[in-house]
Amino acid sequence: MYSLTDPELNSLQESGLSATVDLSLFALSIGIFVSLVVTVSTVDINNPKIYAAYVGGSIFTGLLSLWFGVRAFIGVKSARRKLGEIKGSD
Repeated sequence: MYSLTDPELNSLQESGLSATVDLSLFALSIGIFVSLVVTVSTVDINNPKIYAAYVGGSIFTGLLSLWFGVRAFIGVKSARRKLGEIKGSD
């Protein structure tokens, strides 16, 4: 059993919540990215403006996926490190 102080709990909560939000946004944006890429690669789009919109959306959501994926990885790593610090401070 571990005894925790209020600042330790707050820091663990902050890092865990940010990682959860980033992970959720990563899953959402990667799903949209895959959907747009599949649409562009399988559907014959004759209108250049619509095709450009799909390609632009694919690039944008790909960048969002990368951004939120990196942030989620950093957040999970930070939460594990803080948890390790708390467990090691017995």
